[in-house]
Amino acid sequence: MIRQQSIPIAADSWGRSGQGNILFNDKKFMSLLYEEHEDCFQDMSKVTDAGKIAKDGIYAFLDIRLSVGMCKEFYQNKIDSFILASSDFDYRGLFPTLEEARFLVLVEEEKVSGPIRHTLEDAGITCCYMEETNRSR
Repeated sequence: MIRQQSIPIAADSWGRSGQGNILFNDKKFMSLLYEEHEDCFQDMSKVTDAGKIAKDGIYAFLDIRLSVGMCKEFYQNKIDSFILASSDFDYRGLFPTLEEARFLVLVEEEKVSGPIRHTLEDAGITCCYMEETNRSR
């Protein structure tokens, strides 16, 4: 059974290319959001950029949500195959937890080291480079 879910993964997904990761800077995000709606956000005094501790906490929270959500889908809803798209390797703890699940991992080629590639290969996990998916357009 395949469950489809729409997940925006980059600024490119809503029409803005070449902006970098807009989620790392709240002021940049607000400006681009207003521009997208043909408006201009000018009162930057109303924007407080989240600090490093808050941003790190968000990543930990998202990692936990991902892990719990995938375990729920696997055990409760009997989903046995997952596609993971990530530029890091934080999700590696899922593989031994869900040994019976099948994974396709999309990674950024330049950010994945040889040992990580070998870990994926040793676990029998299929790996695809995100850059290859862009080349096929």
